Parts: sequence; C-alpha cells; structure tokens
Amino acid sequence: MGSGERVADPFLIYVRIFNLLAFLTGAEPSVQSVTLNYDLYGYSQKGYLYCINNSLKPKGSDLYAMFPLGKDPRFDDWGIAPFPMSSFALYFSPDSDLPDLLEKYVKYRSMGNVEDRLLGYFRLLEKHCYNRKCYLSEDLFVRFSRLAKGWVKGNSSLSAKQIKSFEGGLKRFNGQKYNTEKCLSDFLSSLPEPIKKGLGVTKDLLTEICTLRNNITHANKYNIEEDKLHLFVAHVHHLLIFAILEKLGIVLADVANITNRLRSY
Repeated sequence: MGSGERVADPFLIYVRIFNLLAFLTGAEPSVQSVTLNYDLYGYSQKGYLYCINNSLKPKGSDLYAMFPLGKDPRFDDWGIAPFPMSSFALYFSPDSDLPDLLEKYVKYRSMGNVEDRLLGYFRLLEKHCYNRKCYLSEDLFVRFSRLAKGWVKGNSSLSAKQIKSFEGGLKRFNGQKYNTEKCLSDFLSSLPEPIKKGLGVTKDLLTEICTLRNNITHANKYNIEEDKLHLFVAHVHHLLIFAILEKLGIVLADVANITNRLRSY
C-alpha cells in the first residue's frame, strides 16, 4: 500500500480474524507473531506484530474445530455444510456489528468466574433475541398517554419535568409486552428441530436460567449446585453460538450436526 493511501490498522484486522477463528474453532488460536509486509515511500518494509499468548500448548479438547470450514474437503465425514464465503464479507463489512459481538463473546468465554460467563453470554443472547411488542398500538397509546398526562397534571404535585419522565416511563413499559424469557423462548422455538433436540433446552429450563440470571444480577440470595450452574452456562452458551451463526448468515438447518461438537464449557 502506497504512502499516500490510508493504511488499515493491522492490529484491528488481526483481532477481527483472531476472534472469528476463536469462535469457529471453539478455542483461541495460538499465535506468537504476525509478519507484516508493507510499502513505505516506495521501499518494501517488513515488520512483526507480536502477540501475548499464555499457553502455546493446546488442550486435548481444543484439538478439533467446532465448525470445520469444510471447503472442498477430501473426505466429508462431518455432515456439516461448508462455512459460506458470503459470511466473511458479512463479517468484515465496514458497518457490521459482528466484530464487536465476537470480541465480547471471546472475552466472556475466557472469563474464569462462571457467574460472569453466564451474565456475559446471557447479555449477548438477550440482545440478539430482543423483540419489541407493545401492549397498546401506537395510536391508542398516544390517546392514553394524553389522558394519563392530563390526569396526573391535575391530580398531583409533580413538576413538568417529572410528568415528562412519567410519560417516558409509560412509553417504555408499553413496548415491553415481551419480556426476556418470552424473547428467548421464541428464539428457541425458531431453531430447527434437530438443533432443539441436540441442545436439550426446554422452556421450563429457560425459566430456571432466567430466574438465576435475575437473582445474580440483582444480588438476590440463591442456592444452586455447582454442576447445575455449569450446565446452565453451557445451555446459554450453546444457544448463543447458534444465534451468532444466524447473524453470520448461516442456514442453521444445514449445520445441525454442530450440536455434537459443542464443548460443555
């Protein structure tokens, strides 16, 4: 790239590639350095991007990829459709929110505290599944809001600022007919049947997970066995994986066999 052209941030590109591979393989790639070749004032230059790596030795469970790219394999014994090339364009699109999503995903996955992982995974899954549904239609709400605003103004000592805040609260509440559990349940129902069967997540289980998440978030007292807590984290994690695959433009029915390759963390 010439000196007059805008040079892309090599570290940013590295991070995006790293996070995508970390997601698809199910483990963080072991990278020590990246060789950079570039042109400066007409002279060929070479540099190196050194990467911090805590462990260069892969774990036993990291020796297979969650989602093999599957592009023209010599032997196809996975039963998984190839990773679509169009997903790379979608991921690296300038206005894509996928790099930020995968960066957060990889960060949460590396957290040692199991409750933090649960909250992180849940936060990303909740955002993906969010579906705004109103109790009252827009026209009906406007009429109701005017009546409520007039009644409050004539029957309370609230200031104009407080009444405006009250009106805003009504508007937010009107759009919350679907709570988080309902949105997650709808996402679960939308998954192809083989995936739902492979994940083993039921609506009753979602209720338990949502209750636990609320208890952790609001610092309520709760008691749960460690094995069950890890199981809940795995369920949320696996749902999130399919949510991300969906955002990458992958037809989920074509990759149902991935459920057999999901790790239990």
